[in-house]
Amino acid sequence: MMQTTVRTFREKGKRKKRHWTQYNLAHTSEKIVAMRILNEAVNSLNIPYEYNGIGRPPMGIDDMIKCCVVKVYNSFSTRHIIPDLNYAHALGYIKQPPHFNIISKYMRNPEIEEYLHKLYNILAQPLVGIDEIFAPDATGFGTHKKDWMETRGWFRSKKVSLWKEFKKLHIVCGTLTTIITEARTSEGRCHDSPFFKDLIRETAKRFDVKYVCADSGYLSKDNCEYVKELEESLLSNQRRTCGKRLS
Repeated sequence: MMQTTVRTFREKGKRKKRHWTQYNLAHTSEKIVAMRILNEAVNSLNIPYEYNGIGRPPMGIDDMIKCCVVKVYNSFSTRHIIPDLNYAHALGYIKQPPHFNIISKYMRNPEIEEYLHKLYNILAQPLVGIDEIFAPDATGFGTHKKDWMETRGWFRSKKVSLWKEFKKLHIVCGTLTTIITEARTSEGRCHDSPFFKDLIRETAKRFDVKYVCADSGYLSKDNCEYVKELEESLLSNQRRTCGKRLS
């Protein structure tokens, strides 16, 4: 049952005991395990290779998705991740390491967006049933494009200055595993509130949503009414399940 009141999920004064053996093993083998999981997840998408026979054969979409994810995972430039891609090539995860400019080109390719949505759904599938508390939020990413925009300075004086454009990523994540369950992209100046219903609706199809933690940016009449409707539907589903078990 979802509630809108603020709750404290960790008792004050109690600290979770850390298992150092497992902690050290996880951090020392993190990148190797991440590449292995990424390779298996992308291969499960069964992305077809398209080549019309004219010109140089392009790199497969599946290999380019792996390269782009490795670039974002390391938070380095495309030049700095070439050693990691050489390592992935040696393990047989990609057919050949591409040029760093090709990675930047595919980062702007809208064709891979469909596969990225399928990819994070596959990665979140093993964690279904663990998270019950979900939190929507958004963050901005700067781009290389700049645009002139009129702003107001001191004493209400208008000022035209050059601003860097940015994009926005809207996500829902589990508060326990921090896994991303749904994501949307938009222009940088789009408000967070209109994306709330779509994000929570898609998350509720695959996860057992009991609590939703959101900031005041999502506070609107439509969102509150949707949460109430979702709560009633969850209660009705629980009653039907209990009725079937009792019968």
